[in-house]
Amino acid sequence: MSHTTDDLIARVKLWGMLPSSQDTFLESDFTQILNDEMTMTVVPFIKNIREEYFIEYTDYPIVQNQFEYDIPPNSVGMSLREVVIVDASGNEYKIPRYSLQDRMSTIRSSSVYNDTAGGYYLIKNKVHLKSTTLYSNQTLRMYYYRRPDLLVTQANGARITAISGSPGAYTITVNAVPSSWVTSATDYDIGSGSLPYDSIDRDVSLTITGTSFAYNSTLTDGMAVGNWITLPGTTVNAQLPLEASDLLCQAAVLRCLEALGQGEENSSAIQKYKQIEKNLINIMSPRVDGDSIPFKGNPYIWASQ
Repeated sequence: MSHTTDDLIARVKLWGMLPSSQDTFLESDFTQILNDEMTMTVVPFIKNIREEYFIEYTDYPIVQNQFEYDIPPNSVGMSLREVVIVDASGNEYKIPRYSLQDRMSTIRSSSVYNDTAGGYYLIKNKVHLKSTTLYSNQTLRMYYYRRPDLLVTQANGARITAISGSPGAYTITVNAVPSSWVTSATDYDIGSGSLPYDSIDRDVSLTITGTSFAYNSTLTDGMAVGNWITLPGTTVNAQLPLEASDLLCQAAVLRCLEALGQGEENSSAIQKYKQIEKNLINIMSPRVDGDSIPFKGNPYIWASQ
């Protein structure tokens, strides 16, 4: 089953019995509706399953006396899954989170900051470390739920048809280049053309010549013919488990029927949405079958045995 935005729009029209010749919804309207339902309905639903879908991480080298580090801007709800420190050997270890009122516990009476206490607290959209000296030459790693990229149609992307050259001097040939794209070097995203449609590379500097791109770097793992080049923050393929696209399409159908004044009259469409939702819970959770229970104790207890 194909997973492009064009395919999703076709399914919405079919399931909603919306004629292709209608002029109520333009292609751009369907795309906007799908993006809205992705954000408002599907992502919160999948996140609530709590099976680590959408999880990525960003690393920040810890700079002495720099206590604040930005939460990644594409994090769902500007929230984090976990905050850890990575030592020079690549080992992760957890650090405690303090509430805002408890952050004051290491201020001395002389008002000199005590830079020996570890941990962090959140303020606005930043992680504030209580110490940088304690984490000298280490890395702050933020795990977060990454927001899926915005959907665009195939006309707003370029599909890779050939890759040639050598490291630092690759040429990427595509089927066509959208006319709105500039030819000077600028940043683009590259997304996989096959399941699970993950991002391959982001904010890659490419220069367009005809239907080719100059790629002056080493090929990223997963770079292959069939991948899509798009503007930053966009994707041709929905970055969802394949089965979850049914929920996205049916949510879009309900939104279209609601706009046509037929929302409450289509109980069958509502029931279909509820059935898809129920089936999806059974499919996506638990993500690993079996009777094993995640260990929540101290892993160092086992390491010392």
